[in-house]
Amino acid sequence: MERFLIPLDFTDTSANALRYAFGFNKHYFAQLHALHIFDVPFSASLENDAGMIEYERIRKSFTDKVWNFIADNKGDYHYDTLVTTTSGGDLQSIINYVEENDIHLVILGNKGKSGLGRWFFGTVTRSLLRHPPCMVISVPSSYQWKEISQILVCTDLSMPLTNEQCVELKQLADHMKAKIQFLHVQDKIEIALPEDSISVSTIQKEFGLTPVTVPFRTSIATSVNDYITTHGGDLAVTLPHHHTWLDNLFLGSETAHMSDELSVPLLSLKGMKK
Repeated sequence: MERFLIPLDFTDTSANALRYAFGFNKHYFAQLHALHIFDVPFSASLENDAGMIEYERIRKSFTDKVWNFIADNKGDYHYDTLVTTTSGGDLQSIINYVEENDIHLVILGNKGKSGLGRWFFGTVTRSLLRHPPCMVISVPSSYQWKEISQILVCTDLSMPLTNEQCVELKQLADHMKAKIQFLHVQDKIEIALPEDSISVSTIQKEFGLTPVTVPFRTSIATSVNDYITTHGGDLAVTLPHHHTWLDNLFLGSETAHMSDELSVPLLSLKGMKK
């Protein structure tokens, strides 16, 4: 991985994600892209020379603010860093930036969400995790960077890993010098499907491992957190599925729930096709 993107909004959550990105990058020395997306006031939206001058003044002021924000949070790390400030919708601007700049990893903070907000509003972080344009890491607002020694890949076994996902996981573990463990949370009423044995065979063939099965508790995130508390783990990995709008409405998204509830960072792998 050669290019990381860190969206910034100047919050404590954003600062924490930035510090995590600097720590993570000591294993890659990738080029860091810091992106801030700002709202445009009416005076800068006018389609004339005055509006263009005002827009550029605002953009430059935010660029300076981003550089100061980086300086305050980078510690002793020194990496090749680019800063971009622009206006637009947060989610689509991030996706566009990933595609236009061939970004390999997005690292951003997660403030968490509960109650009705989980159903009606969602967040940019949760949307990117559910539909990752590249690898995406969500960092809980209270989580401080620490070396990654144990990677937990959470899978329901219903869709086998793609070749690309296998390669990405192996490269990640190699760079971090970390161990991989596959984790399957099994509900009491779960019925084994033919795809399950295919997934297990793929994991055994590619990694020489057999998934650990743990019982379902109040939620998948709770089950995973319990495993982390007992056995350790520094990074959870999810393989998001693409659900229909009806599935999302009534069943929700386990990836989104995990992003809100897990105590460790969550990495979402790209690769599942619609």
